[in-house]
Amino acid sequence: RMNGVSKYLVQRQVGMFLTYAGIVVVLLFFLMPFAWILTTSLKGNEDYFSFPPVWIPPEPSLVHYQSLFTRGNGWLYFKNSLSISTMSMFVALVFSIPTAYSIARFRFGGSLFSNFLLLLRTMPAIALVLPIYVLYSKLGLTNHYFGLILLYTVFYIPFAVWLLIGFIRDVPVEIEEAALIDGCSHFQALRRVILPIIVPGLAV
Repeated sequence: RMNGVSKYLVQRQVGMFLTYAGIVVVLLFFLMPFAWILTTSLKGNEDYFSFPPVWIPPEPSLVHYQSLFTRGNGWLYFKNSLSISTMSMFVALVFSIPTAYSIARFRFGGSLFSNFLLLLRTMPAIALVLPIYVLYSKLGLTNHYFGLILLYTVFYIPFAVWLLIGFIRDVPVEIEEAALIDGCSHFQALRRVILPIIVPGLAV
């Protein structure tokens, strides 16, 4: 019996080792392009096309980042992207939180509605470029911050709703029922009970 237990423990340890080793290999495979981009940004011009490739530059330099934010319009582009993305994120959350709550708690739209939202997110954006451009041209929203914020918000909402549904469903309904018994409305229970619990989901 002891031999059987020892064999099981050894097999379990070997299985865990192989699992973690596989995860490390997969992570290295997918992170390699990002590592290459980062190291390339620190290289000098002469190291870009060197053979064999240079992974770690002998003399790392931040001159490219300095040129990006001092010589060109890099800082303007960065500020625009940051402000537009931040505004789109907040607006998407404002609409996604009550929508996800209604689907998770009241089955709004039926049991397959969340899957339909995820299906919308898989639609390639390039297929919508032409009709969106025609619509924006008629509405005068081209080259306008509001147009970009509106467009990004529309694209963010389906995935945000689908993601938040899972976080809300993980919150025990008994906690919300206790808040309702104590006199909270559904909106108050959402704001005071559920949102503080699903902060990790909101951060995602």
